[in-house]
Amino acid sequence: MIKKIALLVGLMIFSLTYSFAQKFLVLEKMGTRKRIEIFPGEELRYQLKSTGKYLYEDRIRDLKDSTIIFNLDTVKVTEISKVYYKKQRGGLSAALAPNLIGAGILLFVGDQFNEVVIAGNEFSINNGVVIASSSLVGTGVAILLLQKNKYTLTKNWRLRTVNLPRQ
Repeated sequence: MIKKIALLVGLMIFSLTYSFAQKFLVLEKMGTRKRIEIFPGEELRYQLKSTGKYLYEDRIRDLKDSTIIFNLDTVKVTEISKVYYKKQRGGLSAALAPNLIGAGILLFVGDQFNEVVIAGNEFSINNGVVIASSSLVGTGVAILLLQKNKYTLTKNWRLRTVNLPRQ
């Protein structure tokens, strides 16, 4: 009787560890530590090998061993040729670029507000402020444009599903 209870408790604990497993996609560059983790519930833009240049965009609903289940479709991982994914977490460039653009616009608008409303002068453009604000905006836009968001799945980049048990 005690053996049956111990076996039942062991089976329940074993099944609970697999029911709390965490599944996610890993987009990784081979030979380096660069990797992007994509979890269910996130949006993913991708291109299939069979459809050429047509892009699909859908939310990941679930992950199986070799397939990705989207809201509208089910795709095998091996069928995907390109992944378009902007990192939504962290990074200096992700936080810096919008702030630079906003600072450039705010500098120009604040200078004009100071000249017209506070000082009571007529509308005039200060060359130094234009240079500084356009430099801030240009730097922010350049950072946004230089961020990589397209990953071609070849020998350098690969996409795979990972199933880790939570501890």
